[in-house]
Amino acid sequence: MDFFIECLLDAFIDSIKLVPFLFAIYILIELLTRKAGNRIAMAVKKAGAVGPLIGGAVGVIPQCGLSAAAATLFSDKVITVGTMLAVFLSASDDMLPILISSSFPVAGIGKLLAVKMCIGIFTGYLVDIVIKVFVRNNGTTGGKKAVRIMGKKQVEKESQPICMQSCCVGPFWIVVLKRTAQVFAYIFALSLLLNIVIELIGEDTLASLFMNIPVVGHMISAFVGLIPNCASSVIITELFLDDVITTGNLFAGLLVNAGVGILVLIRSNKNKKETFTILGVLCVIGVVWGVIIDLIGLTF
Repeated sequence: MDFFIECLLDAFIDSIKLVPFLFAIYILIELLTRKAGNRIAMAVKKAGAVGPLIGGAVGVIPQCGLSAAAATLFSDKVITVGTMLAVFLSASDDMLPILISSSFPVAGIGKLLAVKMCIGIFTGYLVDIVIKVFVRNNGTTGGKKAVRIMGKKQVEKESQPICMQSCCVGPFWIVVLKRTAQVFAYIFALSLLLNIVIELIGEDTLASLFMNIPVVGHMISAFVGLIPNCASSVIITELFLDDVITTGNLFAGLLVNAGVGILVLIRSNKNKKETFTILGVLCVIGVVWGVIIDLIGLTF
């Protein structure tokens, strides 16, 4: 009983210290979401041939629901799959608030975001090129374009506010408090679990599960990242900060961590086979880039 109480107190103290920082960060994110969120989504919508470039660049901006907007636009055949994946890969849900509140080096955060953005842009263009070549050589679409070409009147008609994300709807302070409390709860629960596991089996044993079996560790991280909930990004980031997983594991999980965008894609895209193919490709992309990052020894 004393062992559990000690773990509980340690987890609570470590977690409660982050609350003021999380609260301040989510105020800024919510302000950005409400003031510029729809304009950012519209920039992706109108990007055209430079879609992956715009998608990867704006995806790193910490605002609510861009991945959901990208999934909606793809489902409506307004943007390409490469543009949507560029947004998915560069976005990172609650990673940034966790890193900032944990006093992670600013230079390291900037480098991490830059790498995610570059991966998103490069992979987005690569996917679009592969699809174009495949379609041209195999004629699988019967000559239909993957993205609609809209006239001026249609653009004006469709340039309406894009629904960003249901979690961002509601009174400003209620949303901020809800997100802060939710992330605090996830951090506290994970910290408590880690404290118990580390006390029982040891930190080195836990870390070895990811570090000594590289590809399997990256696959586990990617599968966790696919969970459409902010808890997944919190778990992956906290494990990285606690030196339980490698930098490659971090990327494998966060590159696929599109949050509610995955749920929106599943719900709004009528072609379910296409949807789950995209999610499978997304998972493979995360694992491959995670392995590459560990192989080249990239650190932050």
